[in-house]
Formats: sequence, C-alpha cells, structure tokens
Amino acid sequence: MLLVLRAVPAGAAGGHPMSSDWAAIVLAAGQGKRMRSSRPKILHTILGRPMVEWVIAALHGAGAAKVVLVLSPADHQQIASSLHLDGISVALQSEPLGTALAARCAQAELNGWHSEIVVACGDSPLLRSETVSGLLTAHRHSGAALTLATARAGDPTGYGRIKRDESDRPCAIVEEAAAHEDDRLSNEVNSGLYCFSPGHLWRWLAEIKPSAAGEYYLTDALELAYQENAIVAEINSELTELAGVNDRAQLAEAARQLQTRINTALMRSGVTMIDPLTTWVEPTVHLAPDVTLMPGVLLRGQTVIEAGAEIGPNSEIVDSRIGPRSQVRWSVIEQATVGAKVTIGPFSHLRPGTIVADGVHIGNFAEVKNSRLGPNTKMGHFSYLGDAEVGAEVNIGAGTITCNYDAESDTKNKTVIGDYAAIGSDTMLVAPVSVGAGAVTGAGSVVTHDLKPGDVAIGAPARVVRQSRRKLPKGNDEFRRDD
Repeated sequence: MLLVLRAVPAGAAGGHPMSSDWAAIVLAAGQGKRMRSSRPKILHTILGRPMVEWVIAALHGAGAAKVVLVLSPADHQQIASSLHLDGISVALQSEPLGTALAARCAQAELNGWHSEIVVACGDSPLLRSETVSGLLTAHRHSGAALTLATARAGDPTGYGRIKRDESDRPCAIVEEAAAHEDDRLSNEVNSGLYCFSPGHLWRWLAEIKPSAAGEYYLTDALELAYQENAIVAEINSELTELAGVNDRAQLAEAARQLQTRINTALMRSGVTMIDPLTTWVEPTVHLAPDVTLMPGVLLRGQTVIEAGAEIGPNSEIVDSRIGPRSQVRWSVIEQATVGAKVTIGPFSHLRPGTIVADGVHIGNFAEVKNSRLGPNTKMGHFSYLGDAEVGAEVNIGAGTITCNYDAESDTKNKTVIGDYAAIGSDTMLVAPVSVGAGAVTGAGSVVTHDLKPGDVAIGAPARVVRQSRRKLPKGNDEFRRDD
C-alpha cells in the first residue's frame, strides 16, 4: 500500500542533510511573459543578485553536490553571459511543453547518479537552505521514492491543489486549469519543491502523459507514485517561501521579504538600524557590530563597514570599505576605501579609486575621483579632486578644482599636493602639476607650473610672491623661509 509520512515543518530538522552527495534540478526555462520584459525572468535582480542565483545559493547552502539548470535555448546565451555558472551544469529544453519535459532534459547530465535528486523552481528566490535540508531529511528517514513540500494558501488561485483519498493520503496534484469545483475548494497547494529517488524519477518522467493542452506536468508523478504504492513523504512548508515570482509586483514583494531576513539577521548580530523598512543591504555586504545605519541607506556589492561607523541618512555605498568610527551622510561612495574617524558629506561623491586616510574631512558638495587624501586633510565644500595625490594636514579651499583632463591628448593627468599645503578658494590646479609641502595658493589662483615647498602663489596664471608663513609642525621649518 501507499505509505505517506508527514514530516516536521520545513527547516525544523535544522542543519544539513546527512551527506552532500545529492543533486538538484532547477527548472528555469519558463518564458516569464507576465514580467513584460526582453530579459529572461530568472535574470531579474533582487538585492543585486539574479533571482535564480538565490535558488542556487539555497541549494548549495543545503549541500548540493551538483546543480543542473534547465534553460530555454532562446535564453541560454543571455543567461550564460549574465550568471556565474562555474560548477553549474546546463540542460536545454527545446520544446516548452511543461515541467516534466524540463526535468527530463536534465537526465543526460545526471546519468549514473544514484543519490537523491531535488527539483526546484528557478523563480522561487525565497527558498531557504533549511527547507531543502528538511526535505532531504524527511526523504531519507522515510525511505521515500518521492517527498513533496505542501502548503496552505489564504488564496490558492493559480496553484495546483493537493488531492487526498479517503484515508487522507495525497493521491494527485490537480492543476488549477483542470481542477473541478470540489478541488478548487481546497486551500492545500503544491509548492513546487520535490525530492526524488533517481530510479523512480526517470521512470515516472517517461510514463507521464501529455495533458489536454499537450503539456507534460511533473506534478503527475504523485499520481504515478500512488498507483504503484510507492512511499511518499511530505513536509509542511510556508507558501510565501516557495511562491514563484511572475511579475514586477511579486518581484518587489520578494525583495522586501529577503531584505527583512537580512536586516533581522544583521540587527541580531549587533548592527543598529534606525528604520529597517528603508534600509537596503545586499547579501554580499559585511557589517561589523556597532555599525549604525540611518534611514534611507543602500549598501551594495562587496562593501565592508567597520565597527562604530555611522552611515546615512540617505547614503549609497557600493563595493567600498568604510573604516571604524567614520561617518557618511547624504552621500554616494563607489569602489573607494575610507579610513578611521573620517567624516563625509552631506552631498559628497567618492568615485572609484579613491583612498581616504584616517581623520579626513570631506564636506558638502565635494567630489573625489581616483585620488588619495592623506591623514587629517580637510576638503570642506564645493571642490573636485581627480587623479590627485594629496598629503597630510592639507587644507583644500572651497571651489578648488583639479583640471585633470587634457582634451587635445584625451589623457588624464596627475596633481600632487604636499603635506601641510593650503589651497585657496577657487584655485584651479592645471595638471600635470605639483604643489610642494607647505605651499599656499591665493584665492582664484590658476596654477599651471609646479610650486616649490613653502611657495605662496597668486593670480592667473599663478606667480610666486613670497614664502609661506603658515604655522607648521616642529621639524618642518624648511617650508617657511623669509623673503
């Protein structure tokens, strides 16, 4: 007789399955017409990651030894050029005739596979590793031929219904298009996550008949299992976790749920979020304990924020490192490195290649590109430094511009500013040019030639009028000479 085993809720078993010799098939050949996009559905991103990569990550997190991604030939090239497919096998479904045919297309990649095969949908980015582990644990403990994840839906519209016999055993999954009125009354639905013993899977796939619409449904495997009294196990899953993403509204909802998971884990690890609902952190970001995130923060890519830093409000940081006890307000930072006790913003922009040493202040409406700022340098406001090397304790006056681009040669040139220099407001530094340590430029100067240490230059073009009388640290008197 058919043996049905009810397992604990998905994920309750905890940990990974007993071994990692199982494989997974990810069904990702659907056309995704409701996305209304030229991009394949599974490439639409959630928190910086294509949705199918969330599914693959969950499978790998549960210990999958091999993953086979089933794609449409029409989308294969675009998907292959967009995803990191190292270690992922690809099978092509030439005819879009249902999930059973899609799974069958993966058979060549799994020839000789003797351990379990999990089948998941590529448009279910909320899938958790714990749920996959729970599915495998139930399958192995029961000795089942098929284990499926079922769920209760408040609104089951669009889902296949679980049909049970008089003994409450699942005997079929009825797709909504073929469901009778009695079937539609049930709110117990198929979640689209399965575990098969490989011998049963390949045999059942070969026996599945086409529907009235000419499609081959993987869900028919349950009826075949019932007919031959195979062992079937179940786990109770959360439908929200396994629901497919079919349109932009569902994409946004999946992003919100994933962000809630990430934010909750971060707060429990010691990160303060003033308003988690407006704080967006991609899964590749690392935040140390005692980081504070103000409302409106967006952290992306390989960003690292060190202990005690305060980010925001309304700041975006991409692929950057922010040092301990630094503060970034209302600013954008891309591919930059920021030291300790740095203050940035409001309304500043650090572009790729920027390195900011400890104690630097970058004020409002300042832009820095591919430049290095030495310790305790001040760049107050309304200035641009591009392709510059700036020393320690330098003061950059308001309106300072490094003129780094030569339009005739189409080249970028470097500006070097020595330690303790003072660059007056509205100074233009026409690169390539060097300003010596302790040198001073007057307001409105246009510096076209190198300045020696201690020079004071004014005018357009700037000319040296005397030596600097700036107060410099002891041991730096050589920058201050009498005329």
